[in-house]
Amino acid sequence: MQLDTDIVSILNLAPFYSTRERGNEAYRNLVPHLTKTLLLDLDGPKVITPSFIDSIILRLKEHNQTRMVRFKASDQFTIDALTRICNLRETKLVEHNDCFSLAIEA
Repeated sequence: MQLDTDIVSILNLAPFYSTRERGNEAYRNLVPHLTKTLLLDLDGPKVITPSFIDSIILRLKEHNQTRMVRFKASDQFTIDALTRICNLRETKLVEHNDCFSLAIEA
C-alpha cells in the first residue's frame, strides 16, 4: 500500500452492513474520500452481507471509480462475498501483497 493512500473504515460509512440501502448509504459517504486511491477497510463488523458489498461495487462500477478503491478484508466470509460479487459483476478481483488487501479492477 502506498504511503499517500487514505484508509477509510467501513464502520464510519454506515451504521449497519446488511442491506443494499445501507450499501448505497456507505457508497454516498465514501464519495468525498474518492479524490485519490483509498483502502476501504472492511474489518470491524461481525458480518457484512453480500448485498451490502454488491451495492458498493455496483455504484463504483457505474461511476467508473473501481480503480480508486482497494478493499481490505481478513474475514473469509467477506473475502468470499467480494469474490462472488466481482464474478457476478464481471469485475476482476486481485489480491495484493500479503496483507489481504484486495483491489477491484474493471
